Amino acid sequence: MLPFMISTAQAVEHYCCPNCQMWFRVLRERVRDYQSGSFNCIKCKAEVISWVGVFGYSNWTPVGTPTAIRKPAPDMF
Repeated sequence: MLPFMISTAQAVEHYCCPNCQMWFRVLRERVRDYQSGSFNCIKCKAEVISWVGVFGYSNWTPVGTPTAIRKPAPDMF
């Protein structure tokens, strides 16, 4: 297995703070037992995600703020 690959029980995901738009990269891993938890933004303290289930989240790394401006899609019809 190459050093940068992760197993199928793991995935790298990205989450954005709903308050300040700070982005975070996180490692999601399958766990044996159900677990619950939450993660709050390190910048503004808003809750970014909470979870209950067979996945755990670790290695929260800030990756910056979004560079694109989010706008609603124009009405097509």
